[in-house]
Amino acid sequence: MSVPAPSVIVPPHSLPGDPLEAGRATLRQYWGYADFRPGQDQAIRNVLGGGDSLTIMPTGGGKSLCYQVPAMLLPGVTLVVSPLISLMKDQGGVCRRHSRKFIPERSLQQNLARPR
Repeated sequence: MSVPAPSVIVPPHSLPGDPLEAGRATLRQYWGYADFRPGQDQAIRNVLGGGDSLTIMPTGGGKSLCYQVPAMLLPGVTLVVSPLISLMKDQGGVCRRHSRKFIPERSLQQNLARPR
């Protein structure tokens, strides 16, 4: 038995005009920065424009803002998959302080000891 394909495909949300301007306004309001770092602007513009982004930056390069800013501006849920538990806790605290639509982070840890 096969499952029928969905009959309605929901297009991705996007912001009108230059989406990066709304991103900059959010950046100033919640984080106090005037502009994005190099690379952040491209990733955020893609996401706010309804596209995808694979962003690779070094530790401390500002990757978190690449999903936090769009999450503040776009409707719906933002799901972040991160292998770093300490980063999840830190970013969860930031989101909890700045967003009315925050859902508490959950950790799926495979390194926990299993009963024998």
